[in-house]
Amino acid sequence: MPIMIYRRHASDRGTEQVPARSVGRLPRLTQVLALAIHLEDMVRRREAKDYVDLARLTCLCRQRISQIVRLNYLAPDIQVELLYLAPTTSGRFPISETALRKIANLLSWVAV
Repeated sequence: MPIMIYRRHASDRGTEQVPARSVGRLPRLTQVLALAIHLEDMVRRREAKDYVDLARLTCLCRQRISQIVRLNYLAPDIQVELLYLAPTTSGRFPISETALRKIANLLSWVAV
């Protein structure tokens, strides 16, 4: 049975049924990249002073915070593609976070 989400629109103050997302889990890459964006935003908004503060707030070690936030170094086009990956119904996604971190570590700021 599909889950229905009721969304209010400011224009008509009514409700509309919107079907929930398709069945499956978001790939781990998508989840971690969204977390990287959120953590960087927390530092930018001064909700956290630095990565040490983020580590304390999230109960993760500083090294893991650095690994996660470093995913923000990926090109914006790659980030968009990763954020909009389709949910997987079974098994693993073919791209690992480790492989993606290796790409993010290759800083190449070349104007095209």
